[in-house]
Amino acid sequence: MFNRNFLDKTCKRFLPLLLLVSIMWASASTAEKLNVTLLTPGLPDNTFWPEVIAFAEAVAEDLEINLNIVSSPYHGSSYAIRRTGLEIINSDQTPDYLVTGFWTSATVNLISAAQAKDIRVFIINTGITVREKLFVGTPRAKFKNWIGHMRPDDKRAGYDLADILINHAVDKANSLTSKSIKLAALFGDEFSSVGDDRKYGLLNRMQLDNTARLSASYKTNWGRESATRTTLEILQDEPDTAIIWAASDALALGAIEVLKVRDRKPGQDVFLGGFDWTRDGINAVKTGELSATMGGHFMEAGWALILLYDYHNNIDFTNDPGLSTVTTMHAITESNVTEYLERFGNRDWNKINFRNFSKKHNPELKRYNFSLQAILNSHKN
Repeated sequence: MFNRNFLDKTCKRFLPLLLLVSIMWASASTAEKLNVTLLTPGLPDNTFWPEVIAFAEAVAEDLEINLNIVSSPYHGSSYAIRRTGLEIINSDQTPDYLVTGFWTSATVNLISAAQAKDIRVFIINTGITVREKLFVGTPRAKFKNWIGHMRPDDKRAGYDLADILINHAVDKANSLTSKSIKLAALFGDEFSSVGDDRKYGLLNRMQLDNTARLSASYKTNWGRESATRTTLEILQDEPDTAIIWAASDALALGAIEVLKVRDRKPGQDVFLGGFDWTRDGINAVKTGELSATMGGHFMEAGWALILLYDYHNNIDFTNDPGLSTVTTMHAITESNVTEYLERFGNRDWNKINFRNFSKKHNPELKRYNFSLQAILNSHKN
């Protein structure tokens, strides 16, 4: 016989528990992942930004972040990336956070437009010129939605690359009998502060002594094709050039192609170096054709995602690592290229558990550690 009293008592006893389970299930099922858009320039012949994207995607996967990659067409100015950025900001499905570089006046406009839509912005990979800083100030000052900035020390890296190349020329080029070694420079464009900062570092090193003389310099669009044209001009005007300092690996590799056709021997009678730690650049270091490539800064988008993830979970990075962070670029040379290739030759970043770098997942973590050594220690063979 059906016992209604028993059923009523049972329901009253377990109803609170059932309601709690129901609420928890509903909350879990409706919870949304953190939405981040990474806006990059679609530079021709560029191999740097694909490395940025690959590293960021590995971080996003571990932290369960919805990462949307948007690459803007590049037409030699910042207008295209401004237009693309505004399309993101004004779309029906806006991200929680926008991660991008500082592309002169374009990013000033994007930060302002994003504030009106309550989109927080994190700037990576580029410094800010004095002129543009007058408009944007510093993170969380004039624009509250600009919450953080991380950039490499391009000036120091430009200096270090010049120092490596000059020392290589002095140590290895027995045919160099001139009092001052001729150095040609392939600079970047004015799309950001990067090219000028690296140039500043180069010139600082050359002022240190009279070992090398800047015999030729060219502005480029960062790609190999641009480098081939300028290198032909260098060899025509200054055929005894002994050093080519390049603002990117792509430029250095383009120069190598021309030098080899002209019967020069990269790494023996002319010494080249670049930036970005690209696959081809590192392989050229391994073969000896490239003396060095400066890099590690392709990881900054990934580090930014970790900071944003913790920030979104109420762990602010105001004091650690700070609202404006300067990262160090390291040189890959003949002395460490073998170790690097053994660890990261296949660029399989999924072998790293990036949750280990998050304070949300590691409450005992007192300070972030985004160093190269931390990556080496975390990479599983």
